[in-house]
Amino acid sequence: MVMTADDLREERGPTVEITCLADAAFLTEAHTVAAEGFEAPPHLMAPLYTPQIAATPGLSIYLGRIAGQPVSTATSFRHGNSVGIFNVATPPTHRRSGYAAALTIRAVRDAFDAGANFAWLQSSPLGKSLYRRIGFQQVETYTLLSRPTREEGVRNSV
Repeated sequence: MVMTADDLREERGPTVEITCLADAAFLTEAHTVAAEGFEAPPHLMAPLYTPQIAATPGLSIYLGRIAGQPVSTATSFRHGNSVGIFNVATPPTHRRSGYAAALTIRAVRDAFDAGANFAWLQSSPLGKSLYRRIGFQQVETYTLLSRPTREEGVRNSV
């Protein structure tokens, strides 16, 4: 999905305190929110929330809080005239409240203000309507094939 600055539809949503830092406490909170939001084992997300990654030129990690409680996170990576939006995650207990939209809009707006001409992302089915609502347009579809898991009732054999 892609958008230009002219496509961005900023919406009034909840008042989310959005910070973009990279200290150890911030990265720990963002990592926790991302793991809960993706319902993934924390160790799989940990490599994305290290001081070394956070120091990457062009990379910004955002964390949204309501009343001091972390509720959503997003990452952007600006390179040249584009910005990619990654790891937009909201734990299930905080979904459908507008937090992911607020963080995505902030990340895209910051990049456009810094000189990006367009933003892009890949969406899960869960986020597609959100991204369309704020101005992203689908330009490509692909099929991801993967090996079935044991949880899906398929036995692996050699």
